[in-house]
Amino acid sequence: MTTRRSSSPLSPLSLALGSIAVLVATSGLAPSSASAQEAQTSWAPRLYVDGQLGAFGDVRVSNGDSSSTDGLEPSGGGVIGIDVPVVPIFSLGVETGATVWNSEGGQDWEIDPSVLVHISFMPRLRLPFGNGDQGGGHGAVYLAAQVGPTLSFVSDDLRDAVGSIGGSIDTGIGLHGGGLLGAQIFFTRNVGIDIAAGYTHHVFWHDVNGPLGSDATLRVDLGQAMFRAGFAYAF
Repeated sequence: MTTRRSSSPLSPLSLALGSIAVLVATSGLAPSSASAQEAQTSWAPRLYVDGQLGAFGDVRVSNGDSSSTDGLEPSGGGVIGIDVPVVPIFSLGVETGATVWNSEGGQDWEIDPSVLVHISFMPRLRLPFGNGDQGGGHGAVYLAAQVGPTLSFVSDDLRDAVGSIGGSIDTGIGLHGGGLLGAQIFFTRNVGIDIAAGYTHHVFWHDVNGPLGSDATLRVDLGQAMFRAGFAYAF
């Protein structure tokens, strides 16, 4: 007796694999293009440019055991930064900016404001939402820490006052730290806004060279509530 073989055999293993593939495809367990797109927006780096307003707070100037404290006028400034997700719920970023500030006493005496220039390293916890690749809005609510160096440039009025008695004051060097609670909201795949509120504290030191060699180092502590808003772009 002659046994005939099929020209296109299906082994039990191939039948089983085919059945599993059909089950996965029909049950929604297979990765979809929507989930892949959502991952793309969650991982997209963000560039932002914000205006910044400081309110409340005070400034304290210390020299050894003596110190004086004054209230702060509202400050203004801006920052530019980039935020890069490491995983969808955590990112690392860096920003640089400037803050123009004055004390209440300085304002009363019509002394020009001074300027702080700062660079912040910013880890963030993020809660992403939405899917920009499907044509809708997306973004993230975040809690960010701020830490980095600060440079202090006193106003020309203060420099002239110290110079009038034969002295000079150097650029201040110090640190700052703080935190922000905010959100980045994108109305399209790429274009959105960044809004946040928090608190930032700066501490820096100025070397003052007085007449007849009477040198001193002044410590300045300055802290304010910060509010910011601006433009954000997702790559």
